[in-house]
Amino acid sequence: MKKLSIGIALVSVSVFVNAASFDCSKAKTVQEKLICSDLELNALDKEMGDVYTSTNKSFPIEGYIRNNQRNWLRDYRKCAEPTTEKKDDISKIQFCKEMLNQRISNLKELQTSKVYADYKEKQMIVDSTTLVVLDKKDGKYLQFFGGWMPDANMEPEKMKGYPFDGFICDDEVKLNKVGSIYKTEEYQDVTLQINDHTIVIDGSFSCGLRASIGNDTFNRR
Repeated sequence: MKKLSIGIALVSVSVFVNAASFDCSKAKTVQEKLICSDLELNALDKEMGDVYTSTNKSFPIEGYIRNNQRNWLRDYRKCAEPTTEKKDDISKIQFCKEMLNQRISNLKELQTSKVYADYKEKQMIVDSTTLVVLDKKDGKYLQFFGGWMPDANMEPEKMKGYPFDGFICDDEVKLNKVGSIYKTEEYQDVTLQINDHTIVIDGSFSCGLRASIGNDTFNRR
């Protein structure tokens, strides 16, 4: 058997002679069977896995892309599930293709993004902050992730830590240039000064009961 790419391994899919890592005659899950039925869908799935691998390898902070991919996979696994809107195989295949095309585009944007953080460690730290500035076709966007805080209502011995409990900031917002600063529609009291070396945030992105990030300077990685 050929070695699974990371992206494909996470969802247990891959098909046909040029990309298969399992025998399609033994496909068991709904998604495996759906992908085994469509050559284009299989090719997109393999491309997504390849682009994920290269993005994960080149990203300056270890763990960020893996975490980002894991969150995306939660929805991707559902693209083959029957729903009232997508009840036949053709529409489910198209829905899966749309998700894959969008994810490939997102991963390529991450490859050319600018990354900032308030820590120097190589590995992502969830209770610190990672900021990613993306240039998309319709403008500049900011991904922010971090500020994880445990749920104070849980008994310490029962806590598993991130991502199982607690609160964290994990969002993407469009940046609007206002003079020399940037603002967002979602967080109108927050202003950002962005250059190639630093991001200075005045105000806080509040996320959940205890998690927030901001009022700090973040250095380029």
